[in-house]
Amino acid sequence: MSSTTPLFRTPEIFLIPHVPILNWATLLISTLIVIDVATEIADYHKSLDVHYININNPKKKSKKEQQRSTKLTQQKAKKLVNITALQVTTFSLLSIYLSTQLVKRYTSGIDGRMAYVLEGISRLEASHLMAYISYKTPRWIGVYHSPKLVYRKLSSKHVGVGHQGDDGDGTTSFEEELKFHVRYTIGQYFVFVGCLCLPHTSGQFLSTVLGFLLGFGIESIIVFARRGNGERKFFVASTASLVFTFLASVMFADGCHYIQVVWGSGLLFSEWGLGIATFSSALAVILFTHFYQLQRTVRKLYVERRISKHETKENTAIHLIESHLFSSVISKSSSRKGSMIASLGLSEEERALLIEEISRDDHSEMSDTQQPRSTNLSTTTDEDCSGSTATTATAKSTWVLLKMRLFSPTDLIVFSKFEYYLSIIMSLASLFIVIVNIGATHQVNIVRANYSKVHDTLYGQINEGEVCAWSQIGGKIATFSNKTDALNAGFTIAHCGPCGQCSNWQDLRLQYTTRTYLAKESFRCSKKSLVYGASAVHKCLQEEPIGFSDSCARCWTEDILCARRNCAFIFLQSNMINTVSNFQVGSDTITSATCEEAMCELVFVPCSGANRRRMNITSMIARPGDQQCGIVDVDWEEIFGEGNVLGFGREEEGSKDEL
Repeated sequence: MSSTTPLFRTPEIFLIPHVPILNWATLLISTLIVIDVATEIADYHKSLDVHYININNPKKKSKKEQQRSTKLTQQKAKKLVNITALQVTTFSLLSIYLSTQLVKRYTSGIDGRMAYVLEGISRLEASHLMAYISYKTPRWIGVYHSPKLVYRKLSSKHVGVGHQGDDGDGTTSFEEELKFHVRYTIGQYFVFVGCLCLPHTSGQFLSTVLGFLLGFGIESIIVFARRGNGERKFFVASTASLVFTFLASVMFADGCHYIQVVWGSGLLFSEWGLGIATFSSALAVILFTHFYQLQRTVRKLYVERRISKHETKENTAIHLIESHLFSSVISKSSSRKGSMIASLGLSEEERALLIEEISRDDHSEMSDTQQPRSTNLSTTTDEDCSGSTATTATAKSTWVLLKMRLFSPTDLIVFSKFEYYLSIIMSLASLFIVIVNIGATHQVNIVRANYSKVHDTLYGQINEGEVCAWSQIGGKIATFSNKTDALNAGFTIAHCGPCGQCSNWQDLRLQYTTRTYLAKESFRCSKKSLVYGASAVHKCLQEEPIGFSDSCARCWTEDILCARRNCAFIFLQSNMINTVSNFQVGSDTITSATCEEAMCELVFVPCSGANRRRMNITSMIARPGDQQCGIVDVDWEEIFGEGNVLGFGREEEGSKDEL
């Protein structure tokens, strides 16, 4: 993502250097996609295996013929699952890539600070995903206790392909139903993935490729561990978890550092201090989670005398693709026995129990936990007069299937409730960031195009033309065609340009006395428009500590509403990059104040008449010298200051002429 705004300071440290062609969030998301999608495919295969175990078609004359027909139908269904999953994956990846390229196009020239914040967010997402992999790897290998997976009825979330016709194959309607479920299941992952990847538009292709390779690498490690005995499983799980824990902690610290570069280092820590603090905190939290889960597993062993498995080695993703790469020989116990387990605080008795249970053959357990439920999604069974079971089915429309998945029981849901709602929140947050960045970039481009024109119109010849002048302090205020006419009439020039709704003594005084806080207070009033509307803004501008007159406050209210219409996305982005309180104005510094000037000043300035630049008052907002009125020769401190000798009151002596 290219940017045009330079950073306000140079970073001191980077634990992991920035590589423009690589995005860490996309890489880790792709890694998890490989594992999750491969697991879903394995689940569908397993569900089909269970579904076809006891299929009995009375139309087949012999048992051998029935078995042959069932096997052919089962193979066809599995092939259909694989092809459908490949189609969904290919279409989803292409859609995500094209979407990110579209976002990249419409965010070209994004603020440089926002680019650093996005890089920080990317690394924070990557750190959380890496911590998740660190936590889940022992479960995938079968080390940690996972009670939910023990009672998972996989067949209940898949469609059954019934025997329809003499050949025993499933009908087209059942094939369509099976394809729908596969598309829906795998599509859910890619919907969330697409939302999470949209803000990060750089390095999508390389990051996705590397993520897939890492995902298959992790699957290979899982297969290798599961083919060994309990000691190997524990050693591999512990080593992989520690490596991912360390990398997640480093990534978390680096993500915080990227954001700190934009938000400043003076809040709590220096850059090095924040790096050490965030790394230590992340490391401590992840290690504590592992320690707690290990102790929980041991406690469950004493109660249940068994450990649940995530998957069998026959159903791992890498085995489905390249199972020939691995042998089925189980290695003997290594000389490392006890070294890794003892380091985590387990007693000899606990260690022996854990190794024994990890190494136990669970085929009998799995056959019990994988039996299909009594009710299938697409099939119903009826007992015929001979006692055999025949499978009948009716085709479901896409709308019926969609309602089934949207309002399904828990056994049809791909994610847990926590994962589901967390994914929704993260996806909505990502979409919000994308929308804000696209909108802000669009508004910035318009501001850049309008700024020079507005500047030239309002301030190009600020010292020439009409002027607003007074006859005496507290006296008449009038507009003159030029400076000479005003001076010849014995008037004193109050400001450049014609008089307006704020060119009265009350509001002239406020322009000077509020010069150090008017920008912040008017910004506070502008927030009221989001909830309470224009009337609340108008009222706020008339109250302390501002106190504008009614007509002047109306000009300011219209200006605030104009800024809200034309600068909302720039304001939202400024909340992410710590520029909300930045009121600088310039073609190279596109802030909310710059946007207001480029989009609203052509209407606001003629309405208000008086402003600090026209009155040659220096405020908290730094203005270019060519925007200050040079023909005003008034000591405003003498007139409106606290120690003025003229006794000019705020309201009592204020007067206004209708011009």
